[in-house]
Order: sequence, then C-alpha cells, then structure tokens
Amino acid sequence: MDQGLVAVAEETFFRGFLLFGLLQVWASARHVWARAVAVSAAVFGVMHLAQALAGSSVGTAAMSVVVATSLGVWVGVLVLLGGSVWPAALVHAATNSIVVLGAAGLTDYQPGVLSYAAALAAELPLLLAAFVLIHRHDRRHRPIAQPRPANP
Repeated sequence: MDQGLVAVAEETFFRGFLLFGLLQVWASARHVWARAVAVSAAVFGVMHLAQALAGSSVGTAAMSVVVATSLGVWVGVLVLLGGSVWPAALVHAATNSIVVLGAAGLTDYQPGVLSYAAALAAELPLLLAAFVLIHRHDRRHRPIAQPRPANP
C-alpha cells in the first residue's frame, strides 16, 4: 500500500504538475515532448539520489537514479498519450514493488544494485518504446515555419 501512495504522490507532482507545466512553457518550441519528458525525468531521477545516498553504496545510488530516470521517461510518455497520471502511478508502483521484492530476497529489505537492475531490466523495453513514441510525435507535430519579414 505504501508503494502505491508514494507512486500517486510522485506522479501527481512530476507528471501532473511539472511535465504539463513544461509543456505549457515550451508550447511553441521544437521537440516539446522530448524536452518536457527529458527534463521531468531528469529531475525525478536526481530527486532519487538523496533517497539512495541515505546509507547506500555509490553503485546502489547510481542504479536508483538510472532506474528512476528511465521510469520517468516511460511514464512521462504514458501520461502524455493518455492524459492521466493514473496509469503512470500504477507502473510506478509496480516498479517500486519490483525493487522492494528484489531487495527482500537479496539484502534484508534494503534495495541494492541487483534489485535496481531487475527493475531496469523490466523497464528497458518500455524505455525503447517511449523513445519511438516521442520520435513519432515530434515528427508529426513540427512547428510551422514562420515566414521571414521582408527587408525594408
């Protein structure tokens, strides 16, 4: 239950507030989806660094950031396609559960490099799909070129 509440709170902030806020700020920019997803995912990953460094090894902290950033990319695209943070919260809770369950079998319930590696392995196909979807979106939604003003 705790993993679900954390996922809903984080998705509401990072995708519901930050991602959609970046889309509004960069509405007329090129590659708006790619920019907004990348920045919101990077901020999400860095936020997990503080959590991971609280008594964790450098490898575990690094894997936590990589997994969180990867998850941020995938769920960012999921939110943009669906218009809702709920599916992202479910994917997020499932990823958190993979880490916790992996930790339960490995290291007295303390997530380690191997439990984060299991989560990353589950996320990789989704991450590749996210890159394809971002690329397809950006190709279809290129900003219309504005005519240059005539020289006086």
